[in-house]
Amino acid sequence: MAKQTLAERINSAIQKNDVRGGLVPVGHGPQVPPARTYLSPSDSYEDEIGYDSPVVGHAPGMKRGMWQVYEQQQAHVPVTNLTSSGNTNNNAVAAIQGGLTQNPVAPAATWAVVPQMILPVRAQGPVHIIANVSVRSSIANDIPGFALYRDGNLLGNHLTHTTPATVSASSIVQLSVLDTPTTGQHIYALYWSPGTGTLIANSNQRNMYAINLTPQ
Repeated sequence: MAKQTLAERINSAIQKNDVRGGLVPVGHGPQVPPARTYLSPSDSYEDEIGYDSPVVGHAPGMKRGMWQVYEQQQAHVPVTNLTSSGNTNNNAVAAIQGGLTQNPVAPAATWAVVPQMILPVRAQGPVHIIANVSVRSSIANDIPGFALYRDGNLLGNHLTHTTPATVSASSIVQLSVLDTPTTGQHIYALYWSPGTGTLIANSNQRNMYAINLTPQ
């Protein structure tokens, strides 16, 4: 029997559909199974059944064929991004520049606005107000009062603060409130009322800050 040429051997294999050699008849495509889907690239290298340790990709000498992205990091998980912040307002610049009145004294036996602790805010939704002031009293253990107001109306309660046991020793008072006003312009203010002694705000050490929690 004459020895087959290379061309004859190839043609013979094609006609016989030699699957062992990976050959198929002309005109017929290979029977490829559908691709498997993976939750993450790391799953494509799965070689065991059971719990997947989150540190397996960080073991000494570990060589990762692609990259390890675990399910919690998938970009298709919907997230809510705050694309812009709400408008803010505060009196910090005035304090730094020395524009706040130095050592103001609280009027006796009445509720009044702490000087320069007033902020206009155009609300689009909930508003967070923070106010702080350093104070001292002419008597020890005095009990002055403080409160936040919006448009002249009390927010929450009048709060009391006990000054130190040392006369004229300073202490810091800080108030915070989450308000839900109607949409539009509002005026926020920090009020104070002295106790038995004379109540003084130290230097220009006071600040009021407001932020709209709803972006513009």
